[in-house]
Parts: sequence; structure tokens; C-alpha cells
Amino acid sequence: MDLDYSDSPELGSHFAHHYAELAGDEVLPELLDFYRCYRAFVRGKVLCLSLGEREIDSEQRRTDLENARRYFALAHLYALGPHRPLLLVICGMTGSGKSTLARVAGAKASVLSSDLVRKELVGIAPPEHRR
Repeated sequence: MDLDYSDSPELGSHFAHHYAELAGDEVLPELLDFYRCYRAFVRGKVLCLSLGEREIDSEQRRTDLENARRYFALAHLYALGPHRPLLLVICGMTGSGKSTLARVAGAKASVLSSDLVRKELVGIAPPEHRR
């Protein structure tokens, strides 16, 4: 996001591509616009909050306002990008059909099961049960 903001999108794409490759992260390209959008929006929001500070002179206020507008425009571009961000969290009681619903909803998306992620983190096979 910072490289895009600094008018160096080719460096940002290069960095993200190689990072995903080295990290073995196949999902990163799908999530990147979501996180870029989030970060650009936060930067714009922080600049807007500073506009109300008495200590800021009028020239700095104009600069901050222009930078905030640029960040919000960048966030808007990411939100409309090819990987429109969508986060769907499914929760419920044991045996209520969460996994089934997630599989159907995620037929064309990435699905992360918190049960499988926890087991993977501690080195337990997915079908294995432990107390």
C-alpha cells in the first residue's frame, strides 16, 4: 500500500509476489487488496483526526487533508479491485452444520477451519482427537 501511495505500484506488486512465493502463501493474492484497503483507510482516518488539532497550522492541515483524500481514493480502488474483499465468519453449536455451510459458501473461495488450523499449529493430524 505504501509503495502504491508513493507511485511505485510495480515495486509493491513485485514485493507482494515474491513474498507470497517465498512464504508459500497461495491465498495472499486474494487477501492483499483487503489488507491494502484497510491500511489505506486507517492512514486516511488518522490524518483526518489530526485535522481537528489546534497545534496544526493551516499549511499542515491542507497537506494532511490532501494526503487523507489520496489514502481514501487508494482504499476505494482496492475495494473495487479484482479481489473484492469478503470475510464470512460462520459460528454455532457443535454439530450445527458450520463446516457444511462453509464448504458450500466457500466453493469458490478459501475456507479456513479454526479446528484444522489449531491442529496444524500443534502438529496434530486433522482426524486425530485429543482432550
